[in-house]
Amino acid sequence: MILLFNLAEEYHEDEDSISQNLLPEYTGSAALGAVNMWLKERDHSELADLSNVQHPVGNLPACNSGIHIGCFNHLDSEEFRDVVFAQAWRIPEFVQLLVKDEMDRMFTVYTPGASRPRDEP
Repeated sequence: MILLFNLAEEYHEDEDSISQNLLPEYTGSAALGAVNMWLKERDHSELADLSNVQHPVGNLPACNSGIHIGCFNHLDSEEFRDVVFAQAWRIPEFVQLLVKDEMDRMFTVYTPGASRPRDEP
């Protein structure tokens, strides 16, 4: 599982920070927190954060997307997908879930509101 989203999910810019050229404040993501809580309640580990590599200048991440991954045994991928997209994401149109089940040859990309993978007609 690979969960991708816009950094606006975890960083907050207000008018003062923008006008004063200040770095956005890290606030975390309530939606990601709820997904990780759901995983922990089912005895799975949280998604690992690959987007926390720091930029060489300042405290901003070097990556401009939230990237969280996990490999799970005995996880219902459809139920997980439903949980991910049931969350109140700040910018839901920028959320993508890539799923590769054990017997799949490649990842399938899901987006909010899609009843089927993106690449199907």
